[in-house]
Amino acid sequence: RPSARAVDFYHDPRPQEARRAEERLAPLLRRVGRLLRAFPGHAVLVAVGQVAERVRCLDVETPLAKILTGLEVVLRKAQEWEEHASRHVTLGESLKGVSRLVAQWRKLELDSWPVLLDVRDEQYARRATRHWTTLYRLIVGGFDRTSAEDATVDEEPPAADPGLAENSPAWVWKGLPFVRAATTPKDQTDEARLAKLLRILDTFVLSSSVGEFARRLELVEAFARHLTASMRASSGSPHGAAASYRRRMSHALRGLGRHYAHLAPVVEKARLALRTPIESKLKDEVKLAKWDEQSYYSLAESSYKNQRKLSKLLNQYDEEVLEARVAQFLEKDFRNGVRDADTVATDDATQLTTSIPSDASMFPNLQPEKSRSGAPAPRFPTLTDGSRVWASPPPRIADKYVTDMARYSQKIDRLLRPDPSAPRRSWARAGRETADALAAAVFDRLALLRTDAATKPMKERALGDLFKTLKKNGLSSLKWTVPRELRRSQDVLELPGVVLLEEGDGGTAHAGFRGAEAYFQRCGVELARLRMEADTLGSAHMNRREMSLMTGFGEHLTLLLCQQRCVLERVAARLHAIEERLTPFVAEKGPPPAQGRRVPRGRAFEARLRSARECLQQICLLLQALSPLVVKEPRCSLLRDFVARVEGCRDRLATCYGCPFLKQDRDAIITSDRMEEIEKTKDILEEVRDELKLCSGLSVKHSIVPPQFLMSSIQELGSTCESADQCLDLVLEEKASDLHDPVDIYGAISTTVQKVLLSVQMICKSKVDVDEGKEAFILDKEEDEDKNQDSFEQLVACHKHAAKEWATLNLAKTCSNLGDLSDRLRSASETSRGPALERSFATIRDACSLVAKAEGLCRERLEESIAFYRSSAKLTYVLLRVFRLLVAKGYCADKPGEKDGEVEGDVSNM
Repeated sequence: RPSARAVDFYHDPRPQEARRAEERLAPLLRRVGRLLRAFPGHAVLVAVGQVAERVRCLDVETPLAKILTGLEVVLRKAQEWEEHASRHVTLGESLKGVSRLVAQWRKLELDSWPVLLDVRDEQYARRATRHWTTLYRLIVGGFDRTSAEDATVDEEPPAADPGLAENSPAWVWKGLPFVRAATTPKDQTDEARLAKLLRILDTFVLSSSVGEFARRLELVEAFARHLTASMRASSGSPHGAAASYRRRMSHALRGLGRHYAHLAPVVEKARLALRTPIESKLKDEVKLAKWDEQSYYSLAESSYKNQRKLSKLLNQYDEEVLEARVAQFLEKDFRNGVRDADTVATDDATQLTTSIPSDASMFPNLQPEKSRSGAPAPRFPTLTDGSRVWASPPPRIADKYVTDMARYSQKIDRLLRPDPSAPRRSWARAGRETADALAAAVFDRLALLRTDAATKPMKERALGDLFKTLKKNGLSSLKWTVPRELRRSQDVLELPGVVLLEEGDGGTAHAGFRGAEAYFQRCGVELARLRMEADTLGSAHMNRREMSLMTGFGEHLTLLLCQQRCVLERVAARLHAIEERLTPFVAEKGPPPAQGRRVPRGRAFEARLRSARECLQQICLLLQALSPLVVKEPRCSLLRDFVARVEGCRDRLATCYGCPFLKQDRDAIITSDRMEEIEKTKDILEEVRDELKLCSGLSVKHSIVPPQFLMSSIQELGSTCESADQCLDLVLEEKASDLHDPVDIYGAISTTVQKVLLSVQMICKSKVDVDEGKEAFILDKEEDEDKNQDSFEQLVACHKHAAKEWATLNLAKTCSNLGDLSDRLRSASETSRGPALERSFATIRDACSLVAKAEGLCRERLEESIAFYRSSAKLTYVLLRVFRLLVAKGYCADKPGEKDGEVEGDVSNM
């Protein structure tokens, strides 16, 4: 149903207004009954009574437009009696009441006109849902046929530590030998099936009308999320052929949805541009329209004229806006600033451009630069607090890495911040600065070439200098440099999305990554158009070699973007997993014993709580739907008070449990803080249950709602309280003396501390390396280029070193160590009590303090990697747009009579 802002007068029910029809028709029926006693069997009076009774019996959920039509029929029939009846036998005031109601509803209809365009948008969007069953058969229906393949295919599981290559195809890591990417053979049947499915879905979205585009895109994204959720919930082996096909399909669907989601603003902008004049006309008609209430005929005539104008405007909106094809607007946007809509390849040579276009015309999707924020705020300030009190592990079973954690913490602080006034250097930061410098150089060179003193040889030399600069930065234009999969849209769509940065914590996307992803998606469009225009349309201005160089450099830059994106996906996922494993150790108070029994009971309590919340929410929705139907006092006031009390219970229930719900994994731990929260929640549940029982008693006393109306919620609350008691009763059961300290847990702590120290050491070493490398680059600038060729491969070198840094850190190992600590703590909680368990928890918490500091440093590096990704994507977008303009318009001849293509570009020194 449309929202309250866009109520459809013609299709949506309005019970409050519909009840007024009965109030006006009742006097009319009584008057008709009295007249029938005077004129028994009169055909006109009988017809008036029959129509009025039929309208009065309509349900209050009937749309007003249908009831209004019935009232107008009553008026028309009654008018036949009024024209011939004498004054003392007319229908009189009872008929005037119906006429006034019709006029009021016509005015109400007129007031709803401004939102009718929104209603039409919603109607067209709902039409897209009719494709749901077809999409389900195409996407999900085939899985049932292939589910048996997982049991029959004998496939070894992936390596224990896949590193950066996990969840991404092997081809994307070409040129990065340190990434261990396992190459798995692809089934040709699955390849053909997936390619066919993507073609169907691409056509499904691209051939959509403007009115259905957003909803069709939502359908594709919904099925992608469904596939992802079904894979996570699957209990079978995730390594079979069918599981691999599901994973690839899930990535491909999300990639397709992501691609068109970034093009959605183009469609929306075109829709608003076409809608604005029609909406303006509609508002003008609302101002000019009127309803004449002097007689039935004048009222009917004014109604007919107004509805005719409305129908004309709505039909225009449907034909010109909602039924327009999406493809035409996207094609116009792709050609914007490069080729005019009416230009064909044969006409390019005759349509010369004598000046270089402005930056706004050349780069319409260029984003404004924003000031970069400083280091991200620490996620675990209580763990990284320097004034913390360190635990005292038993020296007889703890090695030096466990007993000296306080000293290691101070050393880590000194290493990470040797000079607070100077920012830390990194390969990602150096790469971002290089990409920004290259982009700025392109803009400066374009500004210089726009001057009147710029000649055609200067422009040709500028292109040659650009090719040289790209090569000196490590880029290659050779076809073998990039994998052939990069040239296939299907394989590019299968790249995993960085969901944690796209959606963020709490649904807030990362601002820097959102801009970088917009550039990346646009680069895919620009590269595809460059290939098409260079290979199919050709150019009257650039020779074949120059176009090959442009395409090659564009593909290599795009490969770097794909690699950076896959690195960000893995790093963000690993850091998120580390944060989840650190969260139980934020609390200073240790966990209660018997975690093996307590965690399942905690999950059962949370499941009951969710069920109780949902049950009460459904009751509130039902009460909201019933409230408009009760208008007579005192039941109206009683029902209003009843609804307010039930909604108050719902709100208390929605906010009573402040802890995040436990996840269904093996690392879950019930902390003491969570136990205290469960105890507080239980008290609130009992209060809400007592309040609902009181509301139920008042409802029975005053006959507000049926007696069993609240019984389901009361029962759910009772079951939730029982589940909380089962979780809390373990505290009373387990009071025992201190047992021995668990030996194995301190060994796991030592392993975790050693991994953290190695990680910090590697990060600090890479910091020194990048500073030395940068200095060497500056010092070697004036030396022989051939002798110091490697020093000029700065952009690609920074990219490789930044990726190698993440691969060397091995965040998956740190995450595994934290999971091992959680497992050992759960096991220790079954055998250790009192001081022994508290001492173990405090020591683990100290180790987590070191992990939190390393995680904070990784977060800083992640921010720098995101900035590097954004700058690289911006540079790629700028270069691809320049290449497309050169192919389409050439060097922009100095004079109208001078044509491009007479002199080849200066690329001889490459």
